[in-house]
Amino acid sequence: IYKPETTGTMSGDVKEAVKRLSIDDFNHIGEMPCLRTSLMSGIAAGAGIGIIRSMTLRSNRIGAFHWAFGTFMAISIGTWTMCQKSVRDERRRVQVVIEAMPRK
Repeated sequence: IYKPETTGTMSGDVKEAVKRLSIDDFNHIGEMPCLRTSLMSGIAAGAGIGIIRSMTLRSNRIGAFHWAFGTFMAISIGTWTMCQKSVRDERRRVQVVIEAMPRK
């Protein structure tokens, strides 16, 4: 099982992650597993909640934007996390099957 190296602090980990980014990474962002699905789910949910909140009498536009953005972030992160977990689980199952097969 792959364990990423850490610096011991969250700020150090973020700095290391940013150092490893390149422009080419953003050109291939659509190829990342689960990213497209999670972003589309977040956009749809955020737009829906934003529209609903803006239609209520007690909500102003800034408040509706905050609700829309918060919903987008929560749904996107939640959907991506669940999808990544299922991908990891599937990879583990495939690894177990491969290891269980007799070698010829």
